[in-house]
Amino acid sequence: MHEGIDLNTTSEASSVLAGELQTQKAICSWASQKLGMNLEQLKEKCSVLDTENLDQQKKDGRIWIRRRKDDDRVHIHMKGSMGEILALCTDYYEEDGVIKDISETARETLKNIEHKMKNNGLHCIAYAHAVVLGDLQDNGDINFHSGHQESFILIGFLGLRDQFRDGIIEFVKECQEARVYVKMITTEDVQKAQISALGCGILSSDSSYQTAVTDVIIEGRELRSFTGQERSEKAKKCSVIARASTSDKRLLVQCLKGSGHVVGVIGGCPGDEKLFEEADVGFYLEIQESHSMKEKSDIIIAGDSFDLIAKAMKWGRGIYNNIQIYAQFQLTATMASLVTDSITAIFSGEPPGINIVTSISSGKIPYAALQLLWVKLAVGTLVVVALSVDNPAETLMQKMPVEKREPFITNIMWRDIIGQALCQIIILLIIQFEGEATFKLSGGEKDTLIFNIFVLFQIFAIFNTVKGKNIFERLKKKRLFWMLLSMIVILQVIMVEFLKKFADTERLNWAQWRSCIGIAMISWLVGWLLRRIPVPEKPYLCSL
Repeated sequence: MHEGIDLNTTSEASSVLAGELQTQKAICSWASQKLGMNLEQLKEKCSVLDTENLDQQKKDGRIWIRRRKDDDRVHIHMKGSMGEILALCTDYYEEDGVIKDISETARETLKNIEHKMKNNGLHCIAYAHAVVLGDLQDNGDINFHSGHQESFILIGFLGLRDQFRDGIIEFVKECQEARVYVKMITTEDVQKAQISALGCGILSSDSSYQTAVTDVIIEGRELRSFTGQERSEKAKKCSVIARASTSDKRLLVQCLKGSGHVVGVIGGCPGDEKLFEEADVGFYLEIQESHSMKEKSDIIIAGDSFDLIAKAMKWGRGIYNNIQIYAQFQLTATMASLVTDSITAIFSGEPPGINIVTSISSGKIPYAALQLLWVKLAVGTLVVVALSVDNPAETLMQKMPVEKREPFITNIMWRDIIGQALCQIIILLIIQFEGEATFKLSGGEKDTLIFNIFVLFQIFAIFNTVKGKNIFERLKKKRLFWMLLSMIVILQVIMVEFLKKFADTERLNWAQWRSCIGIAMISWLVGWLLRRIPVPEKPYLCSL
């Protein structure tokens, strides 16, 4: 048994999957602790004559060795799946070393034991031994004596339970909560695949074996047998594909992408480089130590924990959400400013031959150059930084993922952009054209009032971009947000009250400041009303 376990391994790590090397190490560690195996002593007592490389999928191998005391006896050790090894054996060793025939009853008993082990989630690896007469030639070949016949004797078999990588159960749970479908593709048979899928949470524990097989577990050959729409439906519904080859993996990715899904692949086997090319996103775990896979991947995970992949997904959603907030905020401010300035320039009393650009450059709009620069800085930079510096919210992982064909600017965003921009345009134009006559304002006070209200509009509009019911509860821990917001307010006060010459402003009294704040707070009321206006799910503009 010691010879079969410790010597029956490949010496070339590059020819074996990382998972198979881990299997060998686990078995050797167990044999050393439980069976007292000593590799150094084995190498002193035996010499290896020849080996067969391990099969990456079947995990079998064969080795020819000669013990130092035996001149012409060659010992052959085999390991592999229980079914294949048992079919080659006619006898078995009892615990005390006595050899007995494998009767039909004993063979059936061994098969039942293997079946129970599989049902308990164990992978069975069997070991067999044979002795033949032969000599080692100078060229390295073994010259077996005439009439030799390999008669294998079953030594024993053991069961291995897969240890899932750190964080995989939590990763699957987070993906399910985020409406992300997790599909497992494996070379194992259906029974082993189901046990693994149950262990990591891909399948529900209350689903029976038959239900799971017919509904969510298929074999690679089944996927290949389907065509067209039927194949796409199966690819969408199945959660596990057993006995799958690399071509089956590519076929699954192609089917899912063809149905409009965004597909991410976690590479784990040699040949998965092409999967990275097919998929939308390829995740590479650095522990795999494959330079070609690393080059083809899109995201490199520094480690082997699946928690990091879940974090990458959350940060991706957070970045997408922040870009949407930025776009909504900028479009609202730009639309309000552009329309207000354009209408003001058109009705400024200039001759028809003078265009809008000429009117703006001649000072016929209510903003001075420094004021425009400050608006761009406050709206385009500081506010965006204030909204996006913190970690993504946990609630992002509870939302539906964005579909590939879904527009970037949603119907809800269009509703809020147009509603808020119209509110600002109407109020600013009323002050622009009625400020001097109705509100008894001088020209400088009117322009300063418009500038001040516009900036305050953007400050109060920040809170409208924050999703959720309890806005202040979500923002209270964002210290940098409040620091930047306070800085914008302080600089605005300084510009209005103390930079009269540079900013071309007029000082405002307390009543005018209260009016500016009260008018700007209307955006909160408008936001509250807009959120109660239903919008259709079908996008207005699918191209944006």
